Amino acid sequence: MRRFNTKKVVLVLSALLIVLVGMIAVLRSGITQAALTESEEQTLEITMSELGVSVLENGKTVSGEGSLLSDFKSVSLDPGRTYTDKITVKNSGAYDEYVRVVVKKYWQDSKGKRVNLSPAYICLVTGNGWTENAKEQTTEQSVWYCNNYVAVGAESNPVFTGFYIDSEVFTNREKSVNVGEPENGVIKVTYDYDDLTFVVEIEAQAIQYNSADKAIKSAWGVTNVTASGGTVSVG
Repeated sequence: MRRFNTKKVVLVLSALLIVLVGMIAVLRSGITQAALTESEEQTLEITMSELGVSVLENGKTVSGEGSLLSDFKSVSLDPGRTYTDKITVKNSGAYDEYVRVVVKKYWQDSKGKRVNLSPAYICLVTGNGWTENAKEQTTEQSVWYCNNYVAVGAESNPVFTGFYIDSEVFTNREKSVNVGEPENGVIKVTYDYDDLTFVVEIEAQAIQYNSADKAIKSAWGVTNVTASGGTVSVG
């Protein structure tokens, strides 16, 4: 029996829209398994210590709460301005592997997620060497596949090179007029996204190089992605 294991590394970052104060960054790990039977004569056991994937930010492995986007904790964010922040994936296991990242973006307030506001204003600048699978795309989610396998100890091309908040957030506003004395009339402008937090979740997943096509279907549940000779194709 061949066993294909996937290791998940989940990064959750949240940052205030204007100022990154109290930013949260969490690294979680989980395991999913997919077992495929090809031949009783062939046995391959891959343990979690042998198949591994790590997420790097600007060349440094992200681990522990508060470590992601640490350079931006005290920075005032200007909507429309791009901030450099390179996210890559490293093969930290003992076998060559194919990798993908699942990205989720949304807004939240003190009560939780705000599903009525657009994640499209949260923008990630994509790098080279990755392909998005449009068939897995939702309003909040995008899934990116590394075009080439990642060898043991190697680091992928950047999947993201930066981020920005679209300046179009300022078009979502309401005006209220407080009229005092005629010469002291006050116009107050409020925005739909005032006092909100944007959240980006990046989950890195890996499967082993051997028999990757079958592992892709079983572990990741997609039929329009194939892998052969070290190259991934997204149909």
